[in-house]
Amino acid sequence: PGIGAPVSGGKLAALQAGALGGQKVADSLGQAIGVRDLSLSTQGVGTETQMALGGYIAPSLYISYGVGVFTPVNSLTLRYRLNQRMYLEASSAFQNAVDLFYTWGF
Repeated sequence: PGIGAPVSGGKLAALQAGALGGQKVADSLGQAIGVRDLSLSTQGVGTETQMALGGYIAPSLYISYGVGVFTPVNSLTLRYRLNQRMYLEASSAFQNAVDLFYTWGF
């Protein structure tokens, strides 16, 4: 399939299985470089799917780097937790953004 083609469930499952297998490598790498909770995962849907590596470089600072699987778009995201309910997120990809998020529970 070319760029813009839909991603079948089987291909997505294969990507996710690869990410799960890479988690052991990510755990070892995170311990070696001092990044807490380093994880390898898939993000996005369809042609916007990315493989992402992310972890905490400080107790309140999370960093993630994603590489496009089907499109040549990479992303860098920094998330800083301001308090228990609020965090600031800056991302750079096809477009750049800075967002303030507030969470609450019901």
